[in-house]
Amino acid sequence: MVSNHSLISQLDLLTRVFTYLFSEANNQEFEVAGDLFIEATTLSNKVELYYNAARAYQESRNVIKSKMYYLKCLELSNNAARACHIKIASLYRDLDEFNLVQAHLQYAIQLEPNNYDAYSYLGMLYIHFF
Repeated sequence: MVSNHSLISQLDLLTRVFTYLFSEANNQEFEVAGDLFIEATTLSNKVELYYNAARAYQESRNVIKSKMYYLKCLELSNNAARACHIKIASLYRDLDEFNLVQAHLQYAIQLEPNNYDAYSYLGMLYIHFF
């Protein structure tokens, strides 16, 4: 007979295993989603496709591809994609590139001075990192 302590340990282990497998599956799915967005750019060179690819790669923790496609999004939009500036700022935050975080958030504020998102993120940057 299995003791309650042993059963709880086994359930705890199974929970951790399923959590790990679920997170890995999600990362793989995000990577596939990013690849599909990039494949779609062969049919249409829309900024939104690069933006969504970059977001998917960021979720899959593929920093290289995420950065590359955020920069492509900014290039195609002539730096006019506020949402892209905010998302690449979050990527740079994760990489401890605080000057780049600040620069992209300030650019987002210039693009849409009445949108509170970039102000909020910039405030959090100052609170936590300076």
